[in-house]
Amino acid sequence: MPPPRRTKVQRPSPLQQVHSTRDLAQAPPGYGLVRDPAFWKRFSTAVHISEIETGLKSAASSVEMKYGDDWLAQQHKEKRRCRILFAGIALTVSILIVAIVLVLYYFLKVRK
Repeated sequence: MPPPRRTKVQRPSPLQQVHSTRDLAQAPPGYGLVRDPAFWKRFSTAVHISEIETGLKSAASSVEMKYGDDWLAQQHKEKRRCRILFAGIALTVSILIVAIVLVLYYFLKVRK
């Protein structure tokens, strides 16, 4: 006598059983915020100086700022320096790889 047939039970998909405990639209606190405490002061100062130079704020022309375009120029200079450093490292690594390949080719193929 054959074993009795098992009836198939409809179970929900495992993906339907997953429930998010947190709303995806809400970012965790502190997410995406700048951690440098002086950043917002420098940023707002740079904006104010930019507004002064473009003439959008006539009353602010007597305000003396500690930071400004010097900070923005420094940020551009640091970014440029970083790019040049990365290009130099990439060039050095590629030259090293080519040199290793040429030495291996010389010892494996030419010196038989």
